[in-house]
Amino acid sequence: MRYSFDKVSGAISADQEAYIATWLDNYGLTDCNPCQLLMRLDVDLANIPLPSSPDPDNVHSYSMIIHESMYVDINTVPTIAYAVSCLARYMTKTTPQHYEYACQVLRYLKDVKHRLGVLEKFDIRLNEASFHLMLTLYGQVTNLQSLINFQLKSKYSL
Repeated sequence: MRYSFDKVSGAISADQEAYIATWLDNYGLTDCNPCQLLMRLDVDLANIPLPSSPDPDNVHSYSMIIHESMYVDINTVPTIAYAVSCLARYMTKTTPQHYEYACQVLRYLKDVKHRLGVLEKFDIRLNEASFHLMLTLYGQVTNLQSLINFQLKSKYSL
């Protein structure tokens, strides 16, 4: 993930477009048709018959897609959280149909990835040194919003 700091406005932005493009390439979906609908309303994952002994390769691929989807969902695209949490219930007993729904999440991300360049603009005034110090102190930043909350709740000026 790439974070940037606008010196003029004090805006912090997060960008995962390159990560999503690499991810699509890894799963052979670079040339897929993007979709604007994350999951149809009539999808009932609970009615898909589960195998007694699922194929380990399907389980591994499916689990990787769900794991990476959670990373994207937590960091920059919270709109996929519900669909990913529904799909995560089937990580150990997945079917090809579940895998297709997980790929639909990837196709949705392909559609929205170009709009993720600036997640939000926050009206907090930081100088560039404070921003880099915050990233260093915070270590592995897992959520842009938690970074902002950290700054806003801090009693000490950096």
